[in-house]
Amino acid sequence: LEGHVVAPCPHDQSCPITDRNLPCRFAQNVQLSFAQQRTDLRHKGIHSEQFSYVVLKKGSHTTTSQSSRLILPVIKRSRHVICKLCCPNGSLSQVVLTKTKDKDLYKEARKKCWGDTI
Repeated sequence: LEGHVVAPCPHDQSCPITDRNLPCRFAQNVQLSFAQQRTDLRHKGIHSEQFSYVVLKKGSHTTTSQSSRLILPVIKRSRHVICKLCCPNGSLSQVVLTKTKDKDLYKEARKKCWGDTI
């Protein structure tokens, strides 16, 4: 049986995240359940839930993905952004995109959320 990883990893190699305190996860705001509404969280109405997932697909790779996935929220500064990425070659990298040198990528990265591809 042949298959490959579709998401969240942009590659089929072993996970490059070796820090056990930084698993591949993403955050999503969710409404509180009925049980949670009876706790201290009720004052917020919603809270951020972290989740992890993997999508597998039967068959072999037909195309090579060249996009990287954000593994942490984008750090936005006044004239640059810092992105921590999981790359298609199976490695982690931290990229600094500046407003003057990388104008188009800079604008795109400022709009991206944790878990998006770039």
